[in-house]
Amino acid sequence: MARTILALSPSGAHFSFIASLGQQYRFQLNWLTTYRYFVVTVTDGTGKRLTAGRGLHVGSNIMSGCRGFAGTLKIEGATPTPSNLGIDNQLVWEH
Repeated sequence: MARTILALSPSGAHFSFIASLGQQYRFQLNWLTTYRYFVVTVTDGTGKRLTAGRGLHVGSNIMSGCRGFAGTLKIEGATPTPSNLGIDNQLVWEH
């Protein structure tokens, strides 16, 4: 199984990025201050929502159950926060 690391950097509490993982996907991350974790919304290249409101938790496949997505997408390392995203952790696509 191949591993691709998606480049992340501390970008604040609310941001989005586009990644090519076999096709284009747009990721929107929003920090929930009360609960202290990010929630993720993912859309495909046509704008179709694949998942929304999934918690970005270490070891959890945020694309689980998404039809048409090949592989897994997980955060590894420390629990992500707005200040350590991409520094103490990494988003990994295994395909």
